[in-house]
Amino acid sequence: MKIRAAAEGDREALLAMTGRMYAEHAGFPFTFDPAAARSVLATQLTSKLCAMFIAEDGGGVFGFCSAQLKMPDRRFTMDGRLGRIADIYVEPDARKGGVARALLRAAEDWLREHGATLIECDVMGNNAAGNAFWSKMGYGELAVLRSKKIL
Repeated sequence: MKIRAAAEGDREALLAMTGRMYAEHAGFPFTFDPAAARSVLATQLTSKLCAMFIAEDGGGVFGFCSAQLKMPDRRFTMDGRLGRIADIYVEPDARKGGVARALLRAAEDWLREHGATLIECDVMGNNAAGNAFWSKMGYGELAVLRSKKIL
């Protein structure tokens, strides 16, 4: 397995994995829009405030992680910069082999090198495996985001 920075040539594989990632989230209240995702991906691949890493082997790409630098809410200040893990995904047949951990380490290293002193991420409340992973990686609960449909 090799972890490397994603490049323009990885766009279609990343887009396909992003679609599969959101398809796995039962109860996610939004519909995946491939055209919008393509646009977001173009920005993530070129922005100096974002980094994407992929896991690959001779058989192709089987995981990715995207990181970004962001500003905290303007009502607050902090020492250092705020980092965010926007997405992390590993194909089901490649899970439990340390791929997500290796991708996350690459993203954390990039964020640290760019001045981040705190990293946040979002994970669906009903994603037991995801929540267990983040806890194992040392991420604690900072806030709980709640939603309600009001049709």
